[in-house]
Amino acid sequence: MGKRGNPAIIGAFVIGALALVAAAVVAFGSGRLFRPTQSFVLFFGGTVNGLAKGAAVKFRGVEIGEVTDILLRLPEQDPGILRLPVLIQLDLARMAGLGIMAESIAGKERSKTLIDAGLRGQLQLQSFITGVLFIGLDFFPGSKVDLVLPPDSGYLEIPTLPTSLEQAQAKVQEILDRLSRVDVGALADSLRETVDGVNRLFSSGEVDAMLGSAREAFNEIRRLADDLRPQIASVVKSANGTAADLRGTIKRLEVAIDGLQAVLAPESPLVYGATRTLIDLSEKDLDVTLEYAADLGLDLPATSLTRERIAGVLRTLA
Repeated sequence: MGKRGNPAIIGAFVIGALALVAAAVVAFGSGRLFRPTQSFVLFFGGTVNGLAKGAAVKFRGVEIGEVTDILLRLPEQDPGILRLPVLIQLDLARMAGLGIMAESIAGKERSKTLIDAGLRGQLQLQSFITGVLFIGLDFFPGSKVDLVLPPDSGYLEIPTLPTSLEQAQAKVQEILDRLSRVDVGALADSLRETVDGVNRLFSSGEVDAMLGSAREAFNEIRRLADDLRPQIASVVKSANGTAADLRGTIKRLEVAIDGLQAVLAPESPLVYGATRTLIDLSEKDLDVTLEYAADLGLDLPATSLTRERIAGVLRTLA
């Protein structure tokens, strides 16, 4: 009769076999075993507390990979650079299903193109309650490219940006550094001297004298205004009367000019009478002149014709 086997060993063997079968089912069922992936490394200068292996890697909130390892340093890393390397793995098939071509990020040259376009990694808070972190990828055009590894390191590196909290802390630290460079003692002495000067000014009585002089000047201006007010009213009244007289004079002048124009018009009786008188006198003088020329024996064969021409000219002028 053979030797009976140890039940404990048999039980352990069965449990191990079941565990291997379960792991195989999970691996084959999830499809990760044969899915194309691309590994990257990111370096973070602050704490990574809350980030763990298996944490999500998201692009604008959409999960495209996971964290595969968190190290203290890499062999290719400069010992003077105190940054923690975090290895991630991007699911290229997942990215292709989301509309991103796998060829656009796989390879050093293509990843460099994306980095030049602003691709950066950043630690982001997944839950305020638990403090769990994940890595968020996004494009930040114009941001600083801060790489840790040399180009021939064999790793594909994605530059990182500090978290919002780290940026706020950096701003606060910068303000504190500026305040620390301020000479507080000299500032206090200057302020003390200013206060002492103000106290001396008020205690010397000069301020009271200045205020009294200003008050007297204002009172004098008020008295002068009171004295000038009646005179100004009288001047304004006189100016108004003068303006009214001037308007009356101008109106009378306009009436006189209109009358003069009416008197001097060609069709007016005065101008007509004067013209007729001039014509009559001219004709009489012409007759006397012609008779005198005849008495003298002057040969004036065209005397009558000349007389008619001169008379016609005079009538034309009338």
